[in-house]
This record gives sequence, C-alpha cells and structure tokens, in this order.
Amino acid sequence: MKLCINFVFTVFLTQFLFLLKLVTIVGMRRRGYTVAGINDFANSINATRSGNEKVIEFTFLEHIIRKDLDKVCPRTLAVIDPVLVRIISLDDNFA
Repeated sequence: MKLCINFVFTVFLTQFLFLLKLVTIVGMRRRGYTVAGINDFANSINATRSGNEKVIEFTFLEHIIRKDLDKVCPRTLAVIDPVLVRIISLDDNFA
C-alpha cells in the first residue's frame, strides 16, 4: 500500500510540476519560447488582463511558437549515427 501511494504521489507530483513550469511565462522562456512567439500567441487569442475564462488548446500555442521559430531558425535534420543496411536477397538487375 505504501508503495502504491508513493507511486501515485510521484506521478501526480511530476505531472503537476511539469504543468507549473510550462504555463507560466517564466517557464515558457526557460523552455526556449521566444518573446515574439508569446506575444503573437497573446495577440491571436485576444488576451486581456482580466476576464480570461477561455480554454485554449495547447496545440494552438505550439502552432504559434513553431510559426515564429520558422522565421528565426530553419529546421534541419541530421543522421548522427547511421546504420549500414545490407540487402542480400535482392536481384542483380534491380533498378
């Protein structure tokens, strides 16, 4: 029983701390969100200082941040540790 309570508490605490770090502006900045992206998000949802009872999908924030980061830094892809693949059952006249 003690192990079960410890597990539930640990899972709850980690999820709660993750949410606390992410939804504050300081937490967003710590995770690499740009100021321009945060401002674009606030402007796009028409945020005011009071009366914000809206529920905004988290994917919308990610979309706005991605759009802002595409202007600042281009996306690239690199293979760090390639794997050599050898196909032995292939015909010799395969095009």
